[in-house]
Formats: sequence, C-alpha cells, structure tokens
Amino acid sequence: MTVTLTGDTGADFIAIVKEYDLAKLVQVVLKESKSNGLPYHNFYHTQNMVVSAYKILKDAKKFGLKFFFNRTGETQILIAALFHDFNHSGGKYSDVHNIAQAMNKVRDLEKLMTIPENDAPANYVDFIAILISYTEFPYGEYFLEEELTDVTKAAAAILRDADLMQIFTPNYFQQNVMGLYEEFNNGKLAKTDFTTHMLNQRKFLSGLRFSLPKTGEIYKDKIIAKLRELDAMLEIWEVGTLDESI
Repeated sequence: MTVTLTGDTGADFIAIVKEYDLAKLVQVVLKESKSNGLPYHNFYHTQNMVVSAYKILKDAKKFGLKFFFNRTGETQILIAALFHDFNHSGGKYSDVHNIAQAMNKVRDLEKLMTIPENDAPANYVDFIAILISYTEFPYGEYFLEEELTDVTKAAAAILRDADLMQIFTPNYFQQNVMGLYEEFNNGKLAKTDFTTHMLNQRKFLSGLRFSLPKTGEIYKDKIIAKLRELDAMLEIWEVGTLDESI
C-alpha cells in the first residue's frame, strides 16, 4: 500500500483511484449516481468512505485487525466503498431499497473491473455486493473480535467503520447534522424538528459503536470534541448564547 495519506480527502481519493486503477468505476459513479448531490449521501461522503477504508486497511493492526488483505481483497473493499451508496434515495426509501440499488449496480460492472485470472468473475463481483449489503443501516449483527478472522466479516467491519468516519470530518455539522436533517425531512421517513434532530444526533454520538476492536479507542478524543461542538451549536440554536463551560 503505497499511497501516503495527506488529510486532504479529495487529493487522497485521487491518489487511491490511481493506485488501484479505479478511474472507470469512479466515472460511472460521477455520471450515473443520482445521489451525488444529496445533502449527506453525496459524492464527498463517497470519497471520504473510500479514503477511510484505505486508512483502516493500511493500519489494520492499529485498528485491531488480525486479518490482512491481499491486493485483490483491498481492491474489492475499495470498490464496495465506492458504490455502497450508489443512487441512495436520500431518505425517500428505506436502506433496504438503497442497498439493493447499490448491489444491483455493482453486479453490472464486471467488465470494468480488473479481475485476477485465477478468480471467477462472478465470485469476485458477488463478494463486493455482499460487502455492500453489510453497510445497510442500522447495522444488524455486530461481530465478536474472534469472528474478525473471517474474511467477509473483517472486510464488512472495515466498511462499517469507514462509513461512520464522516463524523470526524471538518464539515461534520453541515454534512452529518444539517445534511441528514434535510434528507430525513425531505423524504418519507419520520419527520422531526431541528432541536429534536440535534438531540438525536447527540444520542447517536454518545452511544457510537464501531465494528473493529480499536476504532473507538483511536477516535475517543475526536468523539468528545464533536459532542462539544454539537452542544455548542445546540445552545446557539436554542438560546442564541454560548456557555463558557462548553
């Protein structure tokens, strides 16, 4: 894994696309995905998902993984990250529908993938689709640490944690809080007022559960920082002042 991450999501994404020869697949997302301009499930989220998945793969031991992927496995995980929200409905339909859209699309793109000669094309693509299925939110089963020696569960855990790492980006409040609020209220899901939405986001942050053994420990301080940011914005929203203790 030769890409040196810089912290610039756009630049890091391009470097990963070059390294893993993903340009044709990115072109499909750019030209065909109807979700690229959504308030939350947009192309920036896709970029961040790919970069975050790469970061975990590169520092697998740091995140508590005992299973290390070869180049083929890395590529499949990154493709799953790239397509996990393809044509996301932005709140109009359940995530069961959204995931089905993404899985169906990736199964149509076999000819654009560089598949090793010793790997059956159908198996290669099916594995990517299966990984996408594990990103359906809210997550179903969480894996025990000893289960992460299984290739599918280890890869799924990487994708799930990468999906959550949007929280740690500089535009957290715009994308995660305001963006999700707009998607929830423009769609057919349960609508709420903005105060309740912020309180729900705070509850989500406070109880955040990751799939890899060390992710929560690595990002503990950042989670606390985001909680403080959210508390401050909630107070500004409610009373128009800011307590010095926050």
